[in-house]
Amino acid sequence: MGDNISNFHGTYIMSNVPYFKTIIAVASATVTYTGWASPGSATSDAKWLIMKEETASSVTTVSFANGKRELDQVWDDRASLAYN
Repeated sequence: MGDNISNFHGTYIMSNVPYFKTIIAVASATVTYTGWASPGSATSDAKWLIMKEETASSVTTVSFANGKRELDQVWDDRASLAYN
């Protein structure tokens, strides 16, 4: 099965994960957000697990919205959330 990837203004939606909707948004050359939610969840629903990857000097740091690995964040708010 091949990947099904769509690009919407810098946001990549991958539909090859069978149980989660996955969105990858490249915010800049050093910051990428990845979000997972149940199929059918809107990006405005508080049903997302959001991960932020930051790269500096060849080191990538991974953190999660509000320090939690739970499906309780809003994807649309990803840039303004606290990560740790």
